Amino acid sequence: MMDRRQSGGVGLLAVLLLLLVVAGAWNFYRNLAAERAVHRPFQSYADTDLEVLTAALQVDSRAQATRYEVAANQRSLVGKKGYFDEQVAEFERVQRVGDTKRRAQRDLAGSRVTLRLLEEERGYRVREEKPVSVFLERLLTL
Repeated sequence: MMDRRQSGGVGLLAVLLLLLVVAGAWNFYRNLAAERAVHRPFQSYADTDLEVLTAALQVDSRAQATRYEVAANQRSLVGKKGYFDEQVAEFERVQRVGDTKRRAQRDLAGSRVTLRLLEEERGYRVREEKPVSVFLERLLTL
């Protein structure tokens, strides 16, 4: 009678271990598929190219920030004009000032987004240098 209980316990333990292995494999491949589905636009770049691009973009971003500050602080005073053609010219002048502000803002936002994507790519690469850590993260992350 004692042997039957022990063999039943071993069988149950084997089934639980098998379920644990299957669940771990399923979770690993699910997380792997989720990682591969993430869009990484700078994935194919070499590490040195990534560093050079990041440094150049940081310099450019600072210049764009300065340009935006100048454009944002520029006020366009609308003058009252008597004739229609003068009013149209004044409207076009004010539009150009507004367009300059919007263009500077768009360029600055674009460079900041690109810098963020570059930093994320560098983070992925640092993470991939530790294969055991990556394996355990894929296996255990729900």
